[in-house]
Amino acid sequence: MKSDIVKDLFEKRQNLVTISIISFTFLLFCDNFLSSSLDVMSDIVKNQAGLILFAFILIVSIIFSYFVLESIFELLEKKRSIFSKHKKVFRIMQISLYGLSLLLLADLLSDQNYYTINLNLIVLVSYGFSLSISLLASLKLFSWYRANRSRFVILFGLTLFFIFINSVLSLFLFEVLLIEKPYEFDMSTPNIFDFECDENTINCILKENLLLLQNYSLVIYFVLFWVCTILLLHHHINKVGKVKFFALVALPIVLFYFQFVYTYEDFFTISDELRFDENIAFAIQLFIATLLTAACGILFGWGLLSIANLLKISVRVERFLKIAAIGVVTFFISANATVASGGMPPFGVPNLVFLPFSLILIYVGVFYSITSIANDISIKKFIKNSTFNELKIMGNLAESQMLDDMKLRVLNMTKKFSNELQERSNLEEGSSEDNMKDYLNDVIDIYAKQKKNQI
Repeated sequence: MKSDIVKDLFEKRQNLVTISIISFTFLLFCDNFLSSSLDVMSDIVKNQAGLILFAFILIVSIIFSYFVLESIFELLEKKRSIFSKHKKVFRIMQISLYGLSLLLLADLLSDQNYYTINLNLIVLVSYGFSLSISLLASLKLFSWYRANRSRFVILFGLTLFFIFINSVLSLFLFEVLLIEKPYEFDMSTPNIFDFECDENTINCILKENLLLLQNYSLVIYFVLFWVCTILLLHHHINKVGKVKFFALVALPIVLFYFQFVYTYEDFFTISDELRFDENIAFAIQLFIATLLTAACGILFGWGLLSIANLLKISVRVERFLKIAAIGVVTFFISANATVASGGMPPFGVPNLVFLPFSLILIYVGVFYSITSIANDISIKKFIKNSTFNELKIMGNLAESQMLDDMKLRVLNMTKKFSNELQERSNLEEGSSEDNMKDYLNDVIDIYAKQKKNQI
């Protein structure tokens, strides 16, 4: 009876966590859409209700990101990770980001205005935090690739490196755009996106080239994400199912086409006489683009969740893959939010607050899951080789007592090997002894069948 109560409580808690993540992702999506459509949605959001909505999303983003970082620090407490090495720096960036965001919120709620310099600093800290994580994580993966020649590791390292490049370009682009904005934003300040300019000045050339390079880097890391998903799912195509595999592989490219290539002029024109209002058409177009971006993240995250549900190596691997899935979904939303117009209220800031934390989720989830999987494969190879060698030495003298002694020797050697792998990769636990014993018995059965076939 007691165990049933505990199980019910655990399931309720899991359901609550899932609902919280979905709700928070939806709020990020709303913030993303409003940040990119502030000029056409100005009449709707530039009021008391818009300020309250902005305040709510920003506070939720701060709370959610705080719990993310605390959970990651707790999870990696015993590991020599990049987070334990640079914990103080990350703390300073976290506190700075929260402090600047709350100062901006206080100005908005008290005087219904804010200073552009505050927004500049939020962009600087958020993208500075993000690019430091992506660079450190990519270098970590590159160094690990030397010991583990995995195509997935090198490709994911490249993905994070191009996210680093995109963060650098985004940082400079937003700072250049915000420099042109008024010193102070209030309810009378127009929401204007000025990516283009007719003047042939250095500032215009810089702005247009930064925007072009930012889009190129975004496309590159999107394609790399796509290739990583293919590699990850292809190894388990039989378990995933061919229909689901091709859906997860094909849909992102289709969405990519409609997001970056397809032109929407004809879509909003029924006839020459009957057309949508220009603002409505543009708002719908932006909503579709935002939705497609989020859908790509959801599909990539779904791929990771599929692998998590299929790989029953350990609860640890499943947990890390789920962490990575949450990070990928939230990153694809947060990374595509904008503060280019400044805007009133400055939608896009809640996504900027969470952006570094989504990257932390991706890195921790992917790195520690592939490390665990690689270690598990190494342990299985060690058990197989050791068992085969022992059985060959024993020959036909393999009686019950001798087999028990052999199993004990192999298990002791495997435990020592597993501990060495754990220490090398900073994992708090390896394969359980029960899993080792089960696999050892399987190897003995395989050897016996091979021996029988040779007779």
